[in-house]
Amino acid sequence: TAAAAAPLILPSGLRGQNAPSRKITVGIVGSGNIADSHYGALLGDENVHILGVCDVDRERRDEGAERVNKAYGNKDCRAYADFRELNRRTDIDTVFVCTPDHWHALVAIDAMRNGKDVYVEKPMTLTIEEGRAVVAAAREEGNSGGGGSAASPRPKAKSTAKKDKVKKRPKFEAEEGEFGASGA
Repeated sequence: TAAAAAPLILPSGLRGQNAPSRKITVGIVGSGNIADSHYGALLGDENVHILGVCDVDRERRDEGAERVNKAYGNKDCRAYADFRELNRRTDIDTVFVCTPDHWHALVAIDAMRNGKDVYVEKPMTLTIEEGRAVVAAAREEGNSGGGGSAASPRPKAKSTAKKDKVKKRPKFEAEEGEFGASGA
């Protein structure tokens, strides 16, 4: 019957390793020079799909979203002026925090409280208290996070799209400096 044959006519990308449901969906908060260094790696990774870009500067956020949409050949990436709106999206798995340093902790904690894993540019926080708050949020929410530098090798998002056994969603794995439910 036609119903029985339907799975055979689906494009392989919908059944296999690169099915949309297996991709790590990403939001980027801060679309300046630091984020620029991540776009190439993220856009070139078949396991990653950027769905949102946020920046208070209209020109930067619009350029970021346009860059992503042009790379994907669609208009799926939305631009945000407020990181809280991006963090509330239920279809985003991981948030890259590429803001000025004094925003890192606030954006990361908000993202984790909204169910996101995070990658935070260095310095992850400005104070020990902020650092403890970020780790506490990760542990409370069961999220993972990592930190690093745009100047060093990219976080290993490549080919690490694995289903999280608890949340049933792709999981981002950073290898530069991890924290979270099972980390620091």
